[in-house]
Amino acid sequence: MNCFETMFQMEPYVFCDENLSDYEKTIYILAIAYGASPIYRLSKKDIEELSLWLEVDFKLLAKALENEMNFPCGNAIIKFGDDTIECGEYFKNDFFDVIVKLLFAYKNLEEIYDDFGNEAVGENIQTSFTINHYFEMANAIAATYECMHENAFSYDNTMYDSAECFYPKNDIEMLSLLAISADCLGYDEDLINILTKLLKYEFKTRINALYLVTICQIFKHSPCFTREMKNIATDIYNKLLLILKNGKVVSMIINCLHRKTDKQVDERSKKDNTTRMQILYGYPNYDCYDLRFDFSHKGQEVVHFNNETPGGLSCCIFNKNEYQNIIDQYPELKDCFISYDDRWALKERINCELTDDMKVSFDRVRKEKAHDPIFTQSYLETDINDFINLVSKMLPKECRRAIDVGGTYAKLCFNYDVIMRDTTLLYLAYLARDSKRVDMVAEWISDKAFRYGLTSERINIDTLGQVLEIIKTAESRI
Repeated sequence: MNCFETMFQMEPYVFCDENLSDYEKTIYILAIAYGASPIYRLSKKDIEELSLWLEVDFKLLAKALENEMNFPCGNAIIKFGDDTIECGEYFKNDFFDVIVKLLFAYKNLEEIYDDFGNEAVGENIQTSFTINHYFEMANAIAATYECMHENAFSYDNTMYDSAECFYPKNDIEMLSLLAISADCLGYDEDLINILTKLLKYEFKTRINALYLVTICQIFKHSPCFTREMKNIATDIYNKLLLILKNGKVVSMIINCLHRKTDKQVDERSKKDNTTRMQILYGYPNYDCYDLRFDFSHKGQEVVHFNNETPGGLSCCIFNKNEYQNIIDQYPELKDCFISYDDRWALKERINCELTDDMKVSFDRVRKEKAHDPIFTQSYLETDINDFINLVSKMLPKECRRAIDVGGTYAKLCFNYDVIMRDTTLLYLAYLARDSKRVDMVAEWISDKAFRYGLTSERINIDTLGQVLEIIKTAESRI
């Protein structure tokens, strides 16, 4: 008897008598699959934290993780109340392990000390290596499942496939070097603290990006949801993977305000809470963007993404084919684009040398991509909103709040990212003992800190401790 025949002769595993939501069933299936062959056993405290994080019942989650069922051939048929789910391929996933690893990574980030001390530095290095391990394993697990599902290996399925773009690893190595070098430690203790701040920032923004995309991946494959909901998840997953690959997410917000549905599309505006998700993201070169998930409104009859630069240029990211078609039609605009691997973005006009004819072409290209339709087919807005609410249930709780449609919050995130970029440049100049460059970058930071309202006046930055205070102020505002 083969595995296929065995699966259809096996009795369903009755998990619980009560009826559960599709979301709850998905989480418990992931947990049961993890419990059937756990990487390591989770403590009661771990399970409590996971139940709060995922908003599911602690007792049921513990039951799922502690089950000792032997599912033939790795397949499972599970009964939740009146509903019976044939898990099939989905039961062979390790998504719960990804959730566990990324939750532990978030927790460990909070355990990294910001203050200098020999003991603290040693603990920070050890914690950083642990976080890096969690991150790399989670990244590999998510990519492997997608490759197995497609029955073909491709780096296109990997969120992070470029070691050159993954700065945290370099920061850990430098932190280790400084920790064993008495000369460097004596040079300036704040250098360690600066590097620690940079390390935490680079880690957190990349964990944010990986986790957000993985959430969509979990839902797109779940056997518990309708075909429409899984298609919604698939389209959003594909879009976010394209945009965020090898990138970072400074902040992500799900709009917690009630969505007004009593108006016709041509009567809606941003005041009607049409923006349901906001992602402040960027790339390794510290270019940063404000991506907004908008429902249909006046002037745009489809659900779409808006993408805006710090300078206010509204234009979404282009994939390889879109970029090539534009350059074929407007070869003179080639220098008006910036490349991020296999994606391209239109530069802000201030960074382009444009003739009058080129300005017309530039504006035409920008307007055509000012709004990017998200879905390949039409779905009910109620279903799309339900999916966004599902995503919010798995995100950190601080991600659920009102979205500032005026742009103030986005500017605070942009400012924070710029301060971290300049701090990285200052740190590198400091290591190189390049005093002229140190002074120049310190002046940049001082000027920006004043313009951003992080200091009440322009200050002469004489120590790295002053930069640390500027970073803390910028961070506290987001």
